[in-house]
Amino acid sequence: MIIFVDMDEVLAQFIKPLINEYNRRYSSDITIEDITQWELPKDMYAIFHEDNFFINLLPYAGSKNGMKHLKDKGHDVVIASNPSHNSYIAAQKMEWVKMHFSGFPLILTERKDLLCGDLMIDDGAHHLETFEGRKIVMDRPWNKHYNRATFRVINWSGIIQAVNMLENR
Repeated sequence: MIIFVDMDEVLAQFIKPLINEYNRRYSSDITIEDITQWELPKDMYAIFHEDNFFINLLPYAGSKNGMKHLKDKGHDVVIASNPSHNSYIAAQKMEWVKMHFSGFPLILTERKDLLCGDLMIDDGAHHLETFEGRKIVMDRPWNKHYNRATFRVINWSGIIQAVNMLENR
């Protein structure tokens, strides 16, 4: 299978450090459960446009082993991420992938609807909505309304289980 894997909130812990920095700066107490829409407050956008925000993100538990497992099973695994129309963010994402997922191809595009493959794993319902293949949604508060995924998972163990079930169909 050709499998597209999103970077932010599938491979990389993006929202938690963003919220932590936002709360620190603005003496706020926002939690991930408060982010129920894809659109973030404008102040948050400014934070992830700053120097080295993406470089410092940590991979999700199980993501490195999970990606290796999928590749070892013969799948074409491609990281697909939106650089937010920003060349500096694109450069940081390329560096992050080199640091944590070298050996995996990376596609940076604002148009994930143009990707053609068998499976997309993403937290963004708007990206999954336009993908023609099967879909695994990484469960997050902002995508609870999305009900057209083949599977809804909460972590990388769930992703591996879902892919295994798809292989056996």
